[in-house]
Amino acid sequence: MDDCLRAELLAMASEDQAMRRRLADNGALADPEVDRRNTARLKEIVEARGFPGKSLVGEDGAGAAWLLVQHAPDRAFHRRCLDLIRQAVDAGEASPRSYAYLLDRVRMFGGEPQVYGTQYRYQQRDMHVSCHDIEDVAGVDERRRSVGLGPLSEQMLEGSAGFYAAVALRVENARVSLAHTGPDLAHARVSAGDRTAEFDLRWEAATLRCLISAVIQSGQGEAGA
Repeated sequence: MDDCLRAELLAMASEDQAMRRRLADNGALADPEVDRRNTARLKEIVEARGFPGKSLVGEDGAGAAWLLVQHAPDRAFHRRCLDLIRQAVDAGEASPRSYAYLLDRVRMFGGEPQVYGTQYRYQQRDMHVSCHDIEDVAGVDERRRSVGLGPLSEQMLEGSAGFYAAVALRVENARVSLAHTGPDLAHARVSAGDRTAEFDLRWEAATLRCLISAVIQSGQGEAGA
């Protein structure tokens, strides 16, 4: 295993995630300069070593490489890596979920329906989250199971929860109230101006406690037990 390359990929992925968390507080998606820099370096790595799989950089290093591909602004690079990741999956060098997410992203940007339902539309204006079009919706959960993903309904709940919580914590005068309704279920209500959204969260209790704590500490919301 190439420990130096693994460490570099993990550092790049860590920067990627820290940047996105930081900018999300201000309603931004990403810093184009960070994405361009990471993509340029990843292209060099792929050109010299191919897609860095588990035996080269470990499971976490391969996951970091996938994350950087997923966030690359170069659509042609997405398509190139899609085939490389498929080959890596076949060889046991990458996670099938990595291929599923990147395939959906490539199809989404190409104007085609996605296969696994991993890509969302976030519409802050009406506080709504929806999936991009899915090919053969009836069979999507079976396809998701085949690559180690849970049901689409669960992913949509988690995606909606994260989106609404982020909106509530950064929109002026927004309020969010959360109430436990079971060991792994909570109900949330988010209001911003004249817009209100309500939804259930099916998360682990620890995740719910963290989210409620963040709401309380923000000074913009209230939580119920």
